[in-house]
Amino acid sequence: MLTDKLDKSPEVKARFDKFIKTFYQRFGEKKGVKIYEPRVKFYGFGHFYINEEEADSPTAEMGHTATPENEELLVSETYEAFRLPMEINLNQIYLLNHGSLGMDTFYPRDPDKFGGFSVSFDKLTETMAHELVHALQNIMNIDKGRKSLKEGQALFSQCASSGEREGGRPDGKLLHPD
Repeated sequence: MLTDKLDKSPEVKARFDKFIKTFYQRFGEKKGVKIYEPRVKFYGFGHFYINEEEADSPTAEMGHTATPENEELLVSETYEAFRLPMEINLNQIYLLNHGSLGMDTFYPRDPDKFGGFSVSFDKLTETMAHELVHALQNIMNIDKGRKSLKEGQALFSQCASSGEREGGRPDGKLLHPD
């Protein structure tokens, strides 16, 4: 892919890591979230990824907050988290908007027949902010010992992308607003 060189660049990864860690701390402090919850290990930026199954899709997952591949989430029998390592991963498609490539729209299919979707800087920052909210919701829900609406699962983040709002409150608001 055109972005492989950027994906492998330690400098690019370091910049994304610094940006994500900085705003994780600032946003957490601003919202009064205990970002230093001892059960949580926030690693910052993990990696870029490409989902081959979505390569020809008109939509794609552009980011996700996840447990790093070499780490393990530890949850009790009552679905309380004992240890939650987290990192934020971003779709490699965002690297198409790098200065040397300059694409702000990605077309997974024929642009004459199908529309593309934005990979602009604004969309990138929106995705990072969305993933930071997931990370902070995870901490808030662990701290308060909240349970999921899904039987047999711990509650982490709460939005349509994680499925926690589906079948939840009729007004579509968070399950446990603070």
